[in-house]
Amino acid sequence: MSSLMNTKKKVSLIPGIIGRFCNSVLDEEWNCMFKSTEINYVDDFWTVIDNYKVYSKISANTIGSILDSNSDCVWYIPGNRAFSCLRHGIDKSLAYQFAIPHPE
Repeated sequence: MSSLMNTKKKVSLIPGIIGRFCNSVLDEEWNCMFKSTEINYVDDFWTVIDNYKVYSKISANTIGSILDSNSDCVWYIPGNRAFSCLRHGIDKSLAYQFAIPHPE
């Protein structure tokens, strides 16, 4: 039983570790991280950004660069609630360029 409790305690620390990591990533590093994300995990990439509320730290230029570097990426975004938060940081011209709904 002690081993199970020890494991549960360790697992409960994981969200905090991920959160600290996400908050330590610089704006310009997100593009590099996205490029190194395997295609099967692109949706998870946006979900982590949403869950840890780091979308406010990612500039519109960085998001534009991510979208420019991978045109397939834009198909993951509309169905992902993470981008509904991210788009609040995108200026209207960038939103229109990539046909992303922009809040008025």
